[in-house]
Amino acid sequence: MTQTIINNGVNFRALAATYYCATCDEMKSADELVNLESPASCHLCKACVETQMIENEAKAEEETPKTETVYVNVVDTAKLIRKDLKANFPNQKFSVRSDKYAGGASVDIIWTDGIDTPSVDAVVQQYKGAHFDGMIDLQTYVSHEKDGKLYRYGSDYVSCHREISNEIAIRIANDVAKLAGMEMTGINEISGVSCPQMGYLRWGDIAHRLSYKFNLDNYGGVKERTGCWPGNELDWELY
Repeated sequence: MTQTIINNGVNFRALAATYYCATCDEMKSADELVNLESPASCHLCKACVETQMIENEAKAEEETPKTETVYVNVVDTAKLIRKDLKANFPNQKFSVRSDKYAGGASVDIIWTDGIDTPSVDAVVQQYKGAHFDGMIDLQTYVSHEKDGKLYRYGSDYVSCHREISNEIAIRIANDVAKLAGMEMTGINEISGVSCPQMGYLRWGDIAHRLSYKFNLDNYGGVKERTGCWPGNELDWELY
């Protein structure tokens, strides 16, 4: 490779530094090499290095064992949820219903009193097959790895709804009213207790908010709140 040098108006032909790539055996300039400081027998050009990287990635992908994906429809997903709930909460009765609709499917779990909602969520959310990002209004599908396989469940969403019996709700509301020095006039009546951004609550709403993270099988009463958890802006907690 040569380059033209002009000196005092006279053109000279000077030989520029060139090197051989050990892979493609072609002459390359210094700028085209990635390891100029290495011995000549080890010189590599950028094009060959890029090609080798692509080939290595393709080979690694071919050699990587393919993980089997198992697709479970929403009805069978509901069956798996029932089985898992029975194993984890043998003394609790649940209603597990699957629902298909345009563009997706879901499973709803309903029960009364007993175990708290976060504990049930921890067991059943592994069967959720989709995730919705409200910031960009996009739903994406997710898989769950189990026993060396990827499971894609037909239930886009799994929702938990614990209902509270009137008996428990009235007990909680009465205990709150006693501590607050108020009169509990009925669980569907507006109380004198207010909550940020929600205004005055019904007595039944107070019972639901206070019991969200509490196993109602263990309910003993209401006491002044000693800590705080998201969603509870009230001044009491259950024990």
